[in-house]
Parts: sequence; C-alpha cells; structure tokens
Amino acid sequence: SDVLLIVSDVSDPECEKKLQVTLNTLEELGAGQKPRLFAFNKADAADPETLSSLSSFSTSGYECCYISALTGKGIDDLTEKLLKLVNRGKRRVTCRFPLSDGSLVSLLYSEADSVESEYGQDCVTCAATVDDRVYGKIKKYVIEE
Repeated sequence: SDVLLIVSDVSDPECEKKLQVTLNTLEELGAGQKPRLFAFNKADAADPETLSSLSSFSTSGYECCYISALTGKGIDDLTEKLLKLVNRGKRRVTCRFPLSDGSLVSLLYSEADSVESEYGQDCVTCAATVDDRVYGKIKKYVIEE
C-alpha cells in the first residue's frame, strides 16, 4: 500500500488506547514507516479533552483530520489530504508519442495512474500521473507538466 488510512471513533473513551494498539501492530508488521492519515470520526460527538489530546498526532508529523461520517463534515478535507499523500512524489504530465512507440503507451497504462489517451493521425497524446521512475522513461515525449 502507498498510504495507511486509520479511521478511529473519537467518541469512544478508549480511542487513544486503541490507536496505540494499532500503531504498535503496524510497527510489528513492518509498516511503521508507511505514510499515514488519521481520520478521527465522530468528532462532532467527541469529548473536547479527547480531541485536544489527539492533536499530539498532528504535532508528531502525521496528517490528521476530524470528520463526521454522519454529517459529512470534514470529508472534503479527508479527501484532499488522502489524495495529497497518495500522489506524493508523482506528477501529472501530458506526452505525445509517435504511433511506432506503442510500448510507451502500454507502459503508462500498466504503471501510471489516471491515464487518458487520444489517438491522432500520426501520434498518441496521453495524460497521466507518473512517478519519477516512469517519468525518466518518457521524459523526452513530455509536452506539458
């Protein structure tokens, strides 16, 4: 996985204890260094003291957001932060490949995200979200970043 999304019920009095168990388990599984996003659900029903103590997660360098699945509050923030983490180190590019380089189009479809292509008379124009490795293979065809 690229990112761990950890959703916690912050109205639960044992929320912090359960979060610590989750973090310990991730460490034991070797996933302790994965980027993570904490989504603190039921923030609208949580005790203010609990919410205050959970702020230590964001000051520890973790991405956090307070949401309410019931009301939808904070969902846009969650979506934005999750997309930012998932796309970290990636860039959106537009490339133009000669029809003779179909293998590069195949590369994009197999290793890039959100690929869109348009076939012309003598070329294929593709837009895709790529990581540095894929970018290195297609950079001479990039027409827009």
